Amino acid sequence: MGSMSVVEAVADGQAVVRRARSLFGAPGGSDVPSGADQLRDATDSIGQARERTSDLTGQGIPAYRDLADRSIPPLTTAAGSDTSLAGRISAAAAVDTAGAQRLDTIAANTRTLAAAAPSATTRLLLCCLPVPIADSTRA
Repeated sequence: MGSMSVVEAVADGQAVVRRARSLFGAPGGSDVPSGADQLRDATDSIGQARERTSDLTGQGIPAYRDLADRSIPPLTTAAGSDTSLAGRISAAAAVDTAGAQRLDTIAANTRTLAAAAPSATTRLLLCCLPVPIADSTRA
């Protein structure tokens, strides 16, 4: 492996940080849509409609009640699953945001190093590295 100038090393570092940053989402809010409320509303509507048929008679009424009884548990399960999924996606979005912010800090520090690199010695740069860059090499 050949020797590399300080400027080249910093430029390589910047390229690595840019590639790593591209793996994270764009900065901003992370609203996670959830259909749980609509699923619960559907469950309630089916239950209410089933109760309204309690005084009715006729050939199709038992079949409708059976259909309603079979529909409510899967809709209830789906609402719970959707709520759980939304929570996990929100947690993942928070991790993504934190990682992106950390890389943005590292990118700012590498830009500072890039500006100083042409006139600095390797020893000076290494002794004065900002902590986020120095710590990132341990991860």
